[in-house]
Amino acid sequence: TLALGHQDSVLGRQGLEARYRLLAQRIPPGATILDVCCGEGTLQSFLTPSAYVGLEASLLVCREAWRQGRSTVLHQSVTPDLVGIPPAQYVVLQGALYHFLPDAMPLLHWLAAHATIGVFITEPIPRWLPPRLSETAFRALMKDWGELIVEPCGDLEVLAYRPTQRNA
Repeated sequence: TLALGHQDSVLGRQGLEARYRLLAQRIPPGATILDVCCGEGTLQSFLTPSAYVGLEASLLVCREAWRQGRSTVLHQSVTPDLVGIPPAQYVVLQGALYHFLPDAMPLLHWLAAHATIGVFITEPIPRWLPPRLSETAFRALMKDWGELIVEPCGDLEVLAYRPTQRNA
């Protein structure tokens, strides 16, 4: 078993499944997906993509994904200078933006550059988080990124969607 894997997050399994279902409602069948900081690649089982690539920095988590048959999860640290990853119609980053603070803009630009249709970002916003991770801080960070649709996602999350400039 994995200690401190994605299933042990502050939101718990129900919160994660609600997030996956929300994304499955917004990502059409047959789309190509790049899932950044994908954990065990569980989102893949909620979608019917024509192609799915997950990027995950933790080798331990990747091994669990591979054990579960998710061969499309790659052991790769995500940095804004990462090369060799092909674009996808949709790029997803879930509950991992805080890893890139205080300067997440290079990552956000990298995500947008790899999406041909749009980018989805979900972040948990529990009330006990420090101010830099609050909903206000999240909205402030994202406001300079471009056109956004930010909406509640359950009790503790916001979802940001940015259409790429090519298709906006």
